[in-house]
Amino acid sequence: MSNGVIYPLTIAHRVCPHLASTAVVYESKFDMVKATTQSLAKALQKFAQPVKLVVVLDGCSSDYVDLFNETFADNKEISLTIEETPSIGNFATYARQVEILKSATTSEYLYFSEDDYLYHPDAFLAMTDILKREDVDFVTPLDHPDRYNHANGNVRGPKMASLRITKYGHWRTADTSCLTFMTTRKIFNETVDILASYGKGAMDGTMWLGITKEEVFKLGALLSAIFAFVFRLDRPFIFYMPLCAWKHHGLRLLTTRRYSLWQPIPSMAVHLSNMSLPFNAERFLSFLSNEQIEELKKIEYNYLEIS
Repeated sequence: MSNGVIYPLTIAHRVCPHLASTAVVYESKFDMVKATTQSLAKALQKFAQPVKLVVVLDGCSSDYVDLFNETFADNKEISLTIEETPSIGNFATYARQVEILKSATTSEYLYFSEDDYLYHPDAFLAMTDILKREDVDFVTPLDHPDRYNHANGNVRGPKMASLRITKYGHWRTADTSCLTFMTTRKIFNETVDILASYGKGAMDGTMWLGITKEEVFKLGALLSAIFAFVFRLDRPFIFYMPLCAWKHHGLRLLTTRRYSLWQPIPSMAVHLSNMSLPFNAERFLSFLSNEQIEELKKIEYNYLEIS
């Protein structure tokens, strides 16, 4: 609470000035952040509720400070705080997000946010809406493509998923996602130790398996991972993730319940990375030329293998 205002939603948003090697569309990180920040502002304007937005600028120039101040200057619902850190890196800025959200004790909804997402205007309305259901613990705005990729997301064959329908579209359960997601204060408090594991060196997928617990109790999967590791067999990292979950979470896998993670169909956001670009990403990117859109489709559908 600040100045007597209770914020239903607190966002911990982190920004790095370096363009990732997997980035698509943009060749300048500042140009990307400008577009994603404007997209975030439009979605929060439609959300139309008080929001506490804490932006962690990690080694960024003053241009980034000006960008956020100017973008949110006219939105009276947004309480903007900017924290500048001296290039402390990915894991440390994520750990800072955890601490920021720990302190947001009056917010019902908490959001971990990265700087390379473009949002559908309804994204925050949709995420807070589905989180009101008792069987929904975490949501991501991203329809991650590995749900459709036989060689990656379905490495051990097809997986069952639950489906829910809301006025904003369809939602289904997922095992893992990236590091942009929302949960409630209650669930955050129950899972904060697991959520903090990424800031201590766990991979994002490994962190998520500590929450969803997919495959972690399947003896066959664990023995296969141990065999492949011992004999140095060529396997994708996802094959080892259940084993890594035990390494990073240990007894917490036995002492905490299984939590659900949900993602929308179609995607409510575009992650501007060729490793997690959702289907139909071009519907968010109307400013691109036809040639650029065709290039995006090539990246997207070469990566995906529908079966």
